[in-house]
Amino acid sequence: CPIPCQATHKYSDWDDFRRSDTESPVTLCANDDASSSHVFVVGGDETHVYFEKYFKNVIEGASSSVSYEWAVRAGADPKEADVFSKLKGRDMYDYIGALLVRSDVLRLQPQIKDDTNRHIKQFIYRKRHIKVSHDAIHVHRGEDIGLDTEAKGYIDKYLEGHEYNNEATQTSTLDYIPLLHYMSHYHNVECSKHIREIFIATDDPTEVEREITELGPKRGHAIDFNNCHKIHFTVSKVEKIFGESDCAHQYAKTIGSISDFIVARTADTFVGEFNSDWGKLIRLFRLVLNEEGGILSNMGKLGPAHRLVLSQRESAGADPSPVVLKDTKVAWGPGWQLGVI
Repeated sequence: CPIPCQATHKYSDWDDFRRSDTESPVTLCANDDASSSHVFVVGGDETHVYFEKYFKNVIEGASSSVSYEWAVRAGADPKEADVFSKLKGRDMYDYIGALLVRSDVLRLQPQIKDDTNRHIKQFIYRKRHIKVSHDAIHVHRGEDIGLDTEAKGYIDKYLEGHEYNNEATQTSTLDYIPLLHYMSHYHNVECSKHIREIFIATDDPTEVEREITELGPKRGHAIDFNNCHKIHFTVSKVEKIFGESDCAHQYAKTIGSISDFIVARTADTFVGEFNSDWGKLIRLFRLVLNEEGGILSNMGKLGPAHRLVLSQRESAGADPSPVVLKDTKVAWGPGWQLGVI
């Protein structure tokens, strides 16, 4: 389908409408050929609000037979559909998410896929062996965090417990969680003489590259971290590559962000946070069905998040999660205390 209303609507027009206090996210606009289109305009936040308002009660109140049919349409076999029909709450959403990802229902349009593959080959897989085996870290900063009360609370809590304070003003010299904290996961990983590839997706590439130089001495192409790990970093360079323009710039940023997402979702280990929509989507795409889950609607006393943690660590016993999250570590935000969510 062609992009609607190209002559009358630029990116800023769509974004202004998305942020407006309209009752409906649907707007009518004129196309170049004099026809008109109804356009559903939402971002991550609006999608969540729309779901809560119109679909959540329908989904959670569905009968087991209706749930069974939903699972089949999402690619489940009869046994999997039966499991899904008996799930509630968080388990239900994780299970259907894993089904949708496995069935490739959520996939890119051909042109987007081609541009994304081209970007990955040119800027991410260009020099190193990151394509074969790699970890990924999502360092989320930017202005939007300062506007998010919950996210800012987590950051403030972290900074209060660390020595980043200005002695004169008794205030923190940082307003973000440093890369060194994300790297703390590797204190618990066995040392190796082999080079570990780590891709960093971030909206603050210049500062992250500076922080990398402080992690340890550089030996060849790698950083000697903690005198234990030899690490080669590849940092997302979306903002550095593309100049300012309207839709062209936004499209280039989107392709770069999707590319970062693909590399992060396929990582052996992912370190990030699930406060952002981007992080939540990474989590969704790293879920897989637990073949040994069985019928788990009300088993045991553990909540879904705790069972998911234990299943990932292979210690859930008789009360496993119906899905397993590929090795994922929470740096901060929701699930921080669990280490994974």
